[in-house]
Amino acid sequence: NDVSNCGPDSLVFIAILGANATICCWYDSITDGNFLIKNNTYTSPFLTTSRNYYVSSFNDNTGCESSRREVKGIILPAPGPNPIIGASQVGLGQTNVIYSVNYHPGSTYNWTIPPGITLILKNMNFVILEFPNLGTYTISMQETNSIGCPGPVELKPVIVKDNVILIDLNITQGETCVGEDLQITAN
Repeated sequence: NDVSNCGPDSLVFIAILGANATICCWYDSITDGNFLIKNNTYTSPFLTTSRNYYVSSFNDNTGCESSRREVKGIILPAPGPNPIIGASQVGLGQTNVIYSVNYHPGSTYNWTIPPGITLILKNMNFVILEFPNLGTYTISMQETNSIGCPGPVELKPVIVKDNVILIDLNITQGETCVGEDLQITAN
């Protein structure tokens, strides 16, 4: 049977013996080509792209061999790294903190928020969190693409401190433009 895998790997093929056969033979071509192994299973080398192999049924007693049948080793594309973007240090009680990853159409995103952090909103490729407890936490996310292949688990360590200075920048009067000086007054 054909074998598929999400991302590069070695593939294991299992053949079912034909009538009167005692073993299977594996080849890299439909005719001629290289003989690979005489066994009912075949483990491919590490594959980065899809590849076809050919298997026949063989009778060790009579020396008779069937025609070769094609089996496909299919390497499906898996999502690559998609690092979590967001603060690595936050203040105790800080809220509305956004963590996100790049969005890929058709993908789903499985976020894991540890106990001690409050999930305010989860929306596909981003979450909004609140940090009511001190400590070190790890947020994780795994993307699965539209064909069902999972990507690597992404981790984001976050330290919640009680001595962080939080600055909330709101323009209450006048305007500010890129490249202009801005004076901040602490109250």
